Formats: sequence, structure tokens, C-alpha cells
Amino acid sequence: MVRALTLTLSLALTCPLAPALAGDGGGEGSEAPALAVDKALRWLKTKQEPDGHFPDEAERPVGTTAKVALAFLGQGHTHRFGTYKRTVSKALLWLKRQQRRDGSIGYDPKQPETILDHFLATWSLAEAYAVSRDFTLKRYVETALAFTLEASTPWSLKGEGQPDTVGVGFATMALKACKTAGIAVPAAAWERVRKHFDAVSEASGQVGLRKAGDGGPSKILPLGEALAYLSRLFAGQRRSELGPLMKRLRAKPPAWKTGERDYVYWYFGTYALFQQGGEPWKAWFAEADTVLLGNQREDGSWPAVDTKQAKRGEVFTTAFAVAALEIWCRYERARNYKR
Repeated sequence: MVRALTLTLSLALTCPLAPALAGDGGGEGSEAPALAVDKALRWLKTKQEPDGHFPDEAERPVGTTAKVALAFLGQGHTHRFGTYKRTVSKALLWLKRQQRRDGSIGYDPKQPETILDHFLATWSLAEAYAVSRDFTLKRYVETALAFTLEASTPWSLKGEGQPDTVGVGFATMALKACKTAGIAVPAAAWERVRKHFDAVSEASGQVGLRKAGDGGPSKILPLGEALAYLSRLFAGQRRSELGPLMKRLRAKPPAWKTGERDYVYWYFGTYALFQQGGEPWKAWFAEADTVLLGNQREDGSWPAVDTKQAKRGEVFTTAFAVAALEIWCRYERARNYKR
């Protein structure tokens, strides 16, 4: 069974503060990730605009607001409960106000990449509905899902035409969130996911951005491989069938190197390794822990560097960084629960 990570009612509480190990700067058994999460959430709260949205330097506030809301939700702060309930409430209200009659949220066909913002908003509203059971959210989620499932809705950064791995991967996260919230996702949607990744993957585990000719997958991205692992898992494949893909992921742990500092990849990679569990997870998070804790600023934020996503600003990058650390928190809650 796929591990419930972003959408679990039983574990959606606050991050545990386990006793720190002597001389340990982080990792399993340390309180450092929990403290970093708390510091980041405090910083994010200060960046919210009066109308409820969070700023985005690329002028795409829907996606950033959605991801920030997910960061708060991931620590059990809903629009009904928690220290930051007012912050979450304002963010969700703003997101709802952005939904158009066709169900889309933040998507502008003239800027095809904004389809990712729609998927993030759908994911965020679905998670809020799942953890709060606030039925006033349900119709917004259902309408957003309906738009996602329309044949004319591109699962691609380029708009119409062939889907790509990033678009399909983000769409899958929205589908998974809706499913976990109890909203029916048709079998055809999961087949659409499987069909794409079958088309862009090789037996070695290598995943391309789009389907290519006989030369193999086009444009290999670490982010695409993390999304491929999660998407295949959520679409029904077994972990035992994903060994080559997991091997490739394990070979690319987070590293603070110029040109490779990608918070979005680190988040989805951490999510994938959490789903894998065992020693691969522990080894991955030891690296992620060092990179994230070692580069968090004193005010709680993380710098926007290197990747295209970083151009969206420090609120965006901090939201993804804190979300990666929250995965450790869920692991600790599950581990403590089993004791």
C-alpha cells in the first residue's frame, strides 16, 4: 500500500521534537528539522499579502500561494485549527476566488507553464478538504478536478500537444490529493499517467521529458525521475517494479553545488524516497538534512538560486524546502507511533 504522506488525517499534527542526539546537527532522532520547519513557517507568515496571497517574483502567485498553504497544512495548521489558521484561511479563500467558471485556477493558455499552478492549487484545496472535512471546499476541488480531466487540458509545460513528464507528474499529485480526499478519480486518468511514463521511460530507469524517437527519451531531468517514481506508484505500480528508477534517484541526492540546487527536485525526491522507506530513505534524508539545515537563513528562509524555479523567489523556494523537511516530521511521527 502506498504510504500516506501529504494527506493523512492521523499524522497531520505538529512536527515532533525528539530529544537531540549529542553532537548531532540533524537527521533521525534530532529536533533540528522540526525547529527549522517552525522557523520557516514563521517567516512565510510574514510574507502574506493582506488579500491572502503570497508573492511570486515571476508574477504567478497562484502556484506559490498553493504551495505555501500546503506547507502549513503539512504541519497540521488548517483554516480551522492551529497556530496559523488565519494565515491558511486567507490563503485558501484567495485561491478559491481565483477559480474561473471552467474550473481552472491560475491557468493562462498564453503562459502554458501556468498549468502547474492549477495543479498545485487543486492539490492544496484537496488537501485542505481532506484534513478539515470542510464541505464548503468540496465543490471547488471537484470543479478543479473536472478541468484537470478535460481532454483539452494540457498536461504539459508547452500547452497543447504532447504531454511532458513535469506536467503529468504535477497532475498526478493533484489526482492523488483528490483521491485521498475521497473524491472519485476515474480509472482513465491513472491510465493516462501510466501511458505517458511508459512512453518516456527506458528499462534502465531513465526518464525523458517527452516521448522521443528511436534515439530514446528526450531531455533527462532528475526532477522528472522523482515525479515518475511517485506517479507510477500512485497509478498502481509496485515498488518492486521500480527498482531501476529508484537506483537512479539514489545516485542523485541533494547537494549544495552551483547549478544543482533545485528545491523542487529535493522535495519530490525526498517524497519518493520516503515512499521507498528503509535504508534508501535514511541515506537520502541524511543528505537532504545536511543540505537544507546547513543553508537555511537565520530568518527562516532559503535563498532562491540556480534553477528556473528559483526565479519565482524566496517564498516559493522556502515553501518547497520546508515541505521536504516536513516529510522527516511525518516519518518521526510514524516511527514514534509504532514504538
